[in-house]
Amino acid sequence: MKDLILDVESIVEKKLLYQKFPQELIHSVIDNISFQGIYLGHFKMYNAFFNNENI
Repeated sequence: MKDLILDVESIVEKKLLYQKFPQELIHSVIDNISFQGIYLGHFKMYNAFFNNENI
């Protein structure tokens, strides 16, 4: 199953010129931004690109 997911991921990246967001940046804090219930010093790159709620 994991191989199939990796194959699909590879096809999407090649055909749509898509690149995954780098894991090392996803939890980087942006100090001077707040939004809704996220206070200054707690806003992360994850919040900038994705919904704040995980379902």
